[in-house]
Amino acid sequence: MARQGRTGGVNKSEAIRQLLSDRPNIGATEAMKLLGDKGIEVKPSLFYGIKADIAAKGGKKKTVARSEIAASSASKPVPSQAAVVAKAPEANGQFGLADIRAIVTAARHAGGTDKLIEIIESLRGL
Repeated sequence: MARQGRTGGVNKSEAIRQLLSDRPNIGATEAMKLLGDKGIEVKPSLFYGIKADIAAKGGKKKTVARSEIAASSASKPVPSQAAVVAKAPEANGQFGLADIRAIVTAARHAGGTDKLIEIIESLRGL
């Protein structure tokens, strides 16, 4: 049962929380009727405020450990050929980290660096 308030009455918020834990889909009108039968007078605004607080606390996302992130990124599939597009070299003529990553991804997709070199050699003849 709900604990007593300062004036010796029942804690209305706790009574609403208990009712919502028993019947989470109850509406304000029905809740006010059930609590009124027990002698607890509740306004709809208090009911909806408590219900919103419970929903906000229950909707928090679980934090993920770094080891879970590393494990999930290691099992990612290799992107399709259309997704692997290398940028042109920067204005200074050097390749950036994104370019190297794209080449490594293309090599993995092709089946290794030897296969990638074969593909590049065949493209030179075009």
